[in-house]
Amino acid sequence: MIKIDLVDDDRYFFEHANIQARDIKQPFDIWVDEIGKDRNVKHKEPRFKVKANNVELDIILHNNGDIETVNDKRDIKKFKYHREAVEFIDKFKEPLRAHWNHDVTTYELIKILRKTYKTDAEILDVLTDVINNGIPEGQ
Repeated sequence: MIKIDLVDDDRYFFEHANIQARDIKQPFDIWVDEIGKDRNVKHKEPRFKVKANNVELDIILHNNGDIETVNDKRDIKKFKYHREAVEFIDKFKEPLRAHWNHDVTTYELIKILRKTYKTDAEILDVLTDVINNGIPEGQ
């Protein structure tokens, strides 16, 4: 039996999306935070953890579109795929932001992230379709 006690009416529990490297065809795992994540410090911008080779980086997608890695330079240097992780977050910033805002589920996000796209417009078209219609059955 699982028991959940609500502390306050304005507190929420949301899953932190743990996405494995093989699901997104990348050399790193990514943990995707969500708005309203119940913790001591609530974030106002999407945050990610990327992990490879037992090294973890914390990355913020700022509201203005800038991407910031908040680790010290030694950790960034140890992480072999820093550039790839930042480029991945930049490329998929709109679907990641949609997940942050609960416009797409973790399942829908993974389906979006694992496809290959020729243009950024293609990503936005797929995102809009998923938000409006969900993922078609059998995909």
